[in-house]
Amino acid sequence: MILSPHGGGFNPRGNDYLPDWLQVMGLLYTTNGKGHASTGVGPAPTPAEIDWARTMAYRVGTDAININLRDREPQGIVPHSQYDSLCQEIITWLLATVDPENGEPAAEMVAMGRDLYHGPFADQAPDIMIRWRTDRVLSGLETPGYRTVRGWGVPLVSGSRRQYGVLLATGQGLRRAQRVHGMHVTDLAPTLLHLLGSIVPARLDGVVRTDLFEPAWLAMYPVVEELPATRPKSRAGQKARLRDEQLIEERLRGLGYID
Repeated sequence: MILSPHGGGFNPRGNDYLPDWLQVMGLLYTTNGKGHASTGVGPAPTPAEIDWARTMAYRVGTDAININLRDREPQGIVPHSQYDSLCQEIITWLLATVDPENGEPAAEMVAMGRDLYHGPFADQAPDIMIRWRTDRVLSGLETPGYRTVRGWGVPLVSGSRRQYGVLLATGQGLRRAQRVHGMHVTDLAPTLLHLLGSIVPARLDGVVRTDLFEPAWLAMYPVVEELPATRPKSRAGQKARLRDEQLIEERLRGLGYID
């Protein structure tokens, strides 16, 4: 069973223009004037080239923005009281931004990271997530009332990620020549556990995708989910679970996945 966490396609280039767009909008400043050129944009400034004493927002990773938040960022300047309003202002600007070549919206989706992720580590997500349109390569970014950011001189990276990935599955009990829609990456673990004959823990985010299996096979091997009442409550059971967790941690450390 193979599940890609994301798809692939051509690079729409919105991410290439984002650092200069942030400068045009008065959100990001550099110490050497890099980028922001009248003839087009250049390579994104490195962290050492950013003037953090004036910068309120900066690009992170792929198609995302972080706020230079006070008490969170090493040189944060934006007070917590202004965090929500600044995020919403940036989102509004991005949703109003168009491709200067045809006037069509540049982004398909712009949202706060906290609205897209959940769980104990959701606060580590970027503050603002962007999904650029995927039907064409953007010629630049144009926001009403601000100077247009053009793409001349940006080093070309031809490929980028897409929201939806691909699932391939074959084996005993699995349906043949069938399309499956809407599977989430979190569904992989519970589905594999069921395929291996294990109880599916209740704490997992995903679900067993029963539509992958033949009805006759499911009738022979129904899904068994852990109930809260079946979790070990005794001291011996808790010790056993702790030993299991320590063993898993040791194996992961031996494989180099954790320090």
